[in-house]
Amino acid sequence: MKMIKWLIAAAVITAALYMGSKTLTQGESQLSDVEVVEIKSVAWLKAMVAQEWEKTYPFTSPGYRSGVNQTQHIVKMASRRVSWLGGEIISSQCDGEACRVDIRVVFKLYSPVRGVTSFESFEVVHVNWVKLNNEWWLVPGK
Repeated sequence: MKMIKWLIAAAVITAALYMGSKTLTQGESQLSDVEVVEIKSVAWLKAMVAQEWEKTYPFTSPGYRSGVNQTQHIVKMASRRVSWLGGEIISSQCDGEACRVDIRVVFKLYSPVRGVTSFESFEVVHVNWVKLNNEWWLVPGK
């Protein structure tokens, strides 16, 4: 439980430091692509951990949203057998109009196996972002 709280706190502190020292607006203090994507990743991760699926939808790419409406997205996310308990960004890199963010996620998996109701673990999740019309969008995985 301590690790989960630490991971959540680290994500919140990271976002606060970025937001406190820089702005997302154009101008002299414009953020780099990596910084923008990391800020968006932390906000998206926070919504994922809180299971606020309606808040995760606006991060998704226009291509995803053209085929999946918000209600379908919420149903899909709410029916997952896994819950994210916390996480932290461990690396990020951008190449032109694409970025990849690696997030160590602490999760709880609910199992249909008799005698084992759930278990907790962690893994690294690779999150892809794409830049369209000067905006960064999450490309949902399968």
